[in-house]
Amino acid sequence: RRDPPQRIPTLPGLPELLRPPDKEVPVIERLAAFTAQMGPSELLESGDVFSTRSLDSHAVYVIKTRNLGFSGPSGCRVLVRLGDSPPSDYSLVVALHHDRTYVGRLHRNDTKPGLVIISSEAENPLQRPPSLFLQMAEVRLLQIVGVLFDFSPHHSRIPGDAVPEGDSSILNRLELVLRVDGDSALPLAIEGQMILGGARLLPTQLAAMEGNIIAIDTSEGCALKRIAKVVPGAPHVRMFESVGGLGESMLIRTEDIEEDRLGNLPLLHSTREVLGVLYELG
Repeated sequence: RRDPPQRIPTLPGLPELLRPPDKEVPVIERLAAFTAQMGPSELLESGDVFSTRSLDSHAVYVIKTRNLGFSGPSGCRVLVRLGDSPPSDYSLVVALHHDRTYVGRLHRNDTKPGLVIISSEAENPLQRPPSLFLQMAEVRLLQIVGVLFDFSPHHSRIPGDAVPEGDSSILNRLELVLRVDGDSALPLAIEGQMILGGARLLPTQLAAMEGNIIAIDTSEGCALKRIAKVVPGAPHVRMFESVGGLGESMLIRTEDIEEDRLGNLPLLHSTREVLGVLYELG
């Protein structure tokens, strides 16, 4: 009777809801990332429509660390779900704990159900911070359901791995959704996930966007690639690199010229910027 009552932990509050633009765009099937076993795909219109209203119950965080590895580079934005259903095990999460925010992969401990573990996905295993062990009753877990390749500056002194962000202006550039075919884009995207496609790009814009991920349409099919440099001595030929560990790079002609000794290479028909990846919704 003399024991003080146990303190009931108060969970951190929810971030501000995302207010996306009201848009409906077509869904295109079979965007491959190209492997030795599977070449570039032919795009197919599915007849389905993607509505940005499906993002109403979500929020956006700016990532300040490299703890998400290739899935979420430092400075990008991630979409988190604010529903009541708990995140699935092994999913990427934003974890709110007291006045700190952490990002990483969720692991539940069967032997200690009162604990959750947040591990880092940093690319360099020698620089990964140690895993965090947090009391389940004290942490609010928000499952990451997508990443936005918006690296616009964000100035905040809030401590932690991520900062809430209310800006969703990158979605104003959304023109279509491309569904991934195959696993060669791992770990960026897996089969069935959705690529948010923006505007078509001109060949003259590629040099300024080296390192960016884009969707390409070539004479041999369509694929998801990262823009690399032009070939020395052949300015009309550019390398497009694999975005995942299973994919392969491609040499592609960006211009069709007469008497071209490299005329056997695929010809680039069009390119489109990639705004982000959606893992799942709901």
